[in-house]
Amino acid sequence: MKIAYASTDGITINTKFCSSTIFYIYEKEGKESRFIDRRWISDAASLCGRSEYLDEFIEIVAAELKDCQVICAAKFSFESMRKLRKQGIKCLTSKGGRVVDNLPK
Repeated sequence: MKIAYASTDGITINTKFCSSTIFYIYEKEGKESRFIDRRWISDAASLCGRSEYLDEFIEIVAAELKDCQVICAAKFSFESMRKLRKQGIKCLTSKGGRVVDNLPK
């Protein structure tokens, strides 16, 4: 399972989903989790935080993170969660938590 964390530094989950263009990707295999990638989604940068472009933002991010089953961010709007779930992506919220503390056990 691959999990994308919305983070500016790769250490803390410190970004709202709709304000994030950087995601740190971890892979969970059995009891082990490991960092595999950092993705900067440049096509979504101009759409960040702009509610009138939410559908387009989600479409771009979901396409870039299509290999991830879970996205963890500091916050999701209800509409973002609904749309991501329709695409088969689970949404987890962790305000200010450390990435390493939020890896699945």
